[in-house]
Amino acid sequence: MNNNNSADGPSSVLRRAREFAGRNPIELAAKAGMNPAAYFDLESHDDDVLTAVPVRTLQAICDELSLSAYSLFAKFETSGEQLSTNLVIGDRIREHLATTSLSLADFETKIGYEIGSVLSCPSAVLDWNIDCLRSVCQAIGVDWRSALQRNEGY
Repeated sequence: MNNNNSADGPSSVLRRAREFAGRNPIELAAKAGMNPAAYFDLESHDDDVLTAVPVRTLQAICDELSLSAYSLFAKFETSGEQLSTNLVIGDRIREHLATTSLSLADFETKIGYEIGSVLSCPSAVLDWNIDCLRSVCQAIGVDWRSALQRNEGY
């Protein structure tokens, strides 16, 4: 996706959902723990939805709008194993490292993100941005959108 807001991109979906819900963007930003300018960027630039906020914040915004984070990315192509929870990503990374004989450091270099904390704390995946989630999941053969499904207790 480019830095422009496409008609079916996540920023447009987010803006339409907020407008449909009749929510004030400044109040929604405050509920999500964001400053208003950062929130307005989410509604204006698809790239900001992918890189500027962690999954946890994006899910909080979606919860406020009664929208699934998965639905923000309905137009994105994806493939791989469907997950019922993102809490197994650490396990899938371990399996991938074992089968490819990659070290964690080499894997992190390959994907461009430091992700080791998820190996000891599965919920750390919620601190990743969408671009990191996509990079990791594509590398390990997992459908990244399925990893956006809500988890009990998170």
